Amino acid sequence: MGCLIARALTRLHPSIRVTIVEPLDDRRQVIEDLKIADVVIPRISTGQKNPISFVACSELKASVDAVSTAAPGGSVILFSGINNGELTSDQSRYWEYIHRRELRVREDNPITGTIFLIGSSGYTIAEIVASVQELYLHYPHYSLIQNRIIHGLNSEVELLLSPCGIHDQKHGSEIARVLKPLIML
Repeated sequence: MGCLIARALTRLHPSIRVTIVEPLDDRRQVIEDLKIADVVIPRISTGQKNPISFVACSELKASVDAVSTAAPGGSVILFSGINNGELTSDQSRYWEYIHRRELRVREDNPITGTIFLIGSSGYTIAEIVASVQELYLHYPHYSLIQNRIIHGLNSEVELLLSPCGIHDQKHGSEIARVLKPLIML
């Protein structure tokens, strides 16, 4: 989803400079090869201040990094929820609440300044169910196009998965279950 957001931003606002934080070397290389962002870095610098950040990763650290590096007056779009196992603090549950309820919250901090947290859950349950049903019904078709770029029909379909796809040791089973083709017009 982070790659899709980056593509949409650069297409709608060609002068914007997009940085993607991707800690995994293989994924970072794919993002660089496809020229999805201006800069791809393995981690965010603590001294860096960002006017806007999109959190498209469910690891709590992604939300912590985005909020802690928000520039005064900046916005953090909580596009991704937080992993259930990491909902152990009031702060993480609060961010998850903002995300799920699609709230806009102003946070005033005397040291770091005011920032805005904006929740965006992205999909409705009905849309997720429909996507999963589509994959079950047409899996043989989707299995042929995993990790490939297909040109044609008025759009380009990019399957931005782990470079190893379903054979990835860490995320393979998740990828197989929730194959997410990103359609770029």
